[in-house]
Amino acid sequence: MGNTEILIISSPKLEDFENELIETSKNFSIIEVDENKINGEFVARVTIET
Repeated sequence: MGNTEILIISSPKLEDFENELIETSKNFSIIEVDENKINGEFVARVTIET
């Protein structure tokens, strides 16, 4: 197992938010995703393996 990093992804538009998560999954090995909606903004804390 390599090192891990935490990325924060956010967008007011669900489609943009989902696309960003998809692109992240293509480029990194995702370990965990914690998604929330805060003040109308879709936010995810994404733990990746680097």
